[in-house]
Amino acid sequence: MMLCVLHHPNLINLIGYCADGDQRLLVYEYMQLGSLDYHLLGMLLFLDKFFSI
Repeated sequence: MMLCVLHHPNLINLIGYCADGDQRLLVYEYMQLGSLDYHLLGMLLFLDKFFSI
């Protein structure tokens, strides 16, 4: 699988995957500092409160 050999400091590692019938599952390494969407959502909420004052 091509995704398993791709390494970059800004990307998390793909540990494995499962394909069972029509269902698919990707397993990535644990992100201690949270996911990108968690940080982006937090920044959006901060900016929303900042500009509404």
